Amino acid sequence: MAWGQNCSIDVVSDCHRSHCCCCQRGPEGPCFPGTHFTATPLLLAGWWRTERDLDSSFRFRSSPCADTAVLKDEGLVPSPALGMALCSAGRRFLKDNPNSASKLRAWARARAVYTGADGYHAEEIKEKLRAFPGGSLDLVKRESGIAVMTVNNPTRRNAFSGTMMLDLEERVTELEMWKEGKGLIVQGAAGTFCSGSDLNAVRAISNPQDGMQMCMFMQNSLTRLLRLPLISVAVVEGRALGGGAELTTACDFRLMAPDSVIQFVHKHMGLVPGWGGAARLVRIVGSQSALKLLAGAKKVDAELGAAIGLSDGVLECPADGGVLPQAEQWLSRYVAGPADVVRAAKEVVVSGRERHLEEALRTEKDVFGTVWGGPANTAALAGKSKHK
Repeated sequence: MAWGQNCSIDVVSDCHRSHCCCCQRGPEGPCFPGTHFTATPLLLAGWWRTERDLDSSFRFRSSPCADTAVLKDEGLVPSPALGMALCSAGRRFLKDNPNSASKLRAWARARAVYTGADGYHAEEIKEKLRAFPGGSLDLVKRESGIAVMTVNNPTRRNAFSGTMMLDLEERVTELEMWKEGKGLIVQGAAGTFCSGSDLNAVRAISNPQDGMQMCMFMQNSLTRLLRLPLISVAVVEGRALGGGAELTTACDFRLMAPDSVIQFVHKHMGLVPGWGGAARLVRIVGSQSALKLLAGAKKVDAELGAAIGLSDGVLECPADGGVLPQAEQWLSRYVAGPADVVRAAKEVVVSGRERHLEEALRTEKDVFGTVWGGPANTAALAGKSKHK
């Protein structure tokens, strides 16, 4: 069965209250036995919020099970009985399809931070964001395995309109499905990176409820962006302000043009970062530097960025004004080689960064098993000796 195809699963539920997420929040009484439903591995993956919710025995440990109404809001329920059957089905699917286990884990990690169980209503906020059009996020995938995503709204200094936020989610989904991909460059159009949110959209959803929903939507998208199995770099020309500064932190690396500036201006707007930028910034530069940048709304130029570890390199200013070829050359040193090896390297780093040591070690073991004895490993062993 090809990954992603529909598969019919006959479920005889064997879950118990000690480990079944369905029973923790579901109706009283035992799970329904003998339930039949049609699902996809992606649907099963969508049930788990991160791989931390699975252990080697495929038991659920911490992810709360949303009720039927919440799951329907997220488009995850084909039948009312799915909630009662899913945890058992997930374990059976993994046991019967061992080669799909690593793929399922990858999808679980790529899944969003927030679900309906957290009070997140995806369709409601998407409908409100659609009311604020303008600009686009353009994606070009190249045969080299490097994609270029461009924040394109130059009349608003590349600020994110509502529809651009929706574009971001769609582009991330497209990149998640791009199995030949190895690298990603994120840039802004017309010589500037991104100035955050379009104030027209911000003013229209300024009430706390909508603001929280927008916050969860963007945190989901940017977390998935950072977890992509692609090595990503933000190419900062001009200014990266507010949400634009947060976007740079959702990439693995940042390259800055000599005259560029990254600035977390949220304090001037009476805010703190809401797209996950603060949490990511602490991991990149440490808590003291992060506090200085946030509380002081300090401008970070290329020199300061390099000094505190926010920037990974300074681009030259070519005569024609284009820095993209430089960024591609810089990234090429990290994405050279087979896609499965590059993607595996990214996967073990993400795991080590985000998970407890024991879980990260298990993931590293699993990922190691996918490349050990593979074509690249076999070719390297046949042609080289590290002891020469």
